[in-house]
Amino acid sequence: MTVAGINSRKEVISSIGSADLVVEMPGKRYVFEFKLARTKGSENLLLDEALEQSCDKRYGEILPIKELIRIGVVISAKDKAVSLWKIV
Repeated sequence: MTVAGINSRKEVISSIGSADLVVEMPGKRYVFEFKLARTKGSENLLLDEALEQSCDKRYGEILPIKELIRIGVVISAKDKAVSLWKIV
């Protein structure tokens, strides 16, 4: 992302936790929360957990104020690939 000129930071600390990845764009801030699914049956639960964590801990709510887009991502341990994702 740096080579493309995109400002991104990992493990961005807030007062009640740390976001896995924050990407800053002009006027927008993308906050990613990643979860690792060890079984196929846990993927939907982990996706909900990632989004709930991002909202509850108010990841990305920092100055300067920008449009905030939260993205939950579940990675399958078996497939070693993104299995589910959702934008809030």
